[in-house]
Amino acid sequence: MKCVIRRAQPKDAKDIAKMEATIGKELHDMQVMDPKLKDFAQLCLNDPNFNETPEIRKKLIQKSKKDEFRVDEISYVAVVNNKVIGMVEASVRKSKASVVKRMGGFHTLYIHKQFRGRGYGTQLMEKMMNWFRSREVEYVGLGVDVPNKSAIKMYSKLGFKLGGYQMKIKLQ
Repeated sequence: MKCVIRRAQPKDAKDIAKMEATIGKELHDMQVMDPKLKDFAQLCLNDPNFNETPEIRKKLIQKSKKDEFRVDEISYVAVVNNKVIGMVEASVRKSKASVVKRMGGFHTLYIHKQFRGRGYGTQLMEKMMNWFRSREVEYVGLGVDVPNKSAIKMYSKLGFKLGGYQMKIKLQ
């Protein structure tokens, strides 16, 4: 099936909001397999970022979240047969470090389950990497949960290397 990668538009808000809700559920299901991650998974499931309404998502698409460090932000969607089947969101930040001036960061990558394993995630990542290059980004980072082996494999194929650990703690 032919996949079209394009910039997200306000009309995509409903589909993207549904994907955000699905991400929370899948993350919960994935992490419940590891008892040490169960509390964190439950927090994610209850996190409002995983339960956005289409109205909130539409506003986010229309108005970029910029601040003194965030320079640019964009979302792309993957469309098959006129249906949004995936999305990626990322931003460029000014770095406080003197060595790196502009840092790219992936926030979300999601492909509907029935469309996984067909290269659509790689297409979205490559589109975003080209966007980063066009903004003279020097380094790009992302976070991935340990149980998400297929995502880790894809990121590794794209050239990402382990650069540290993200650690989490549940506060009362």
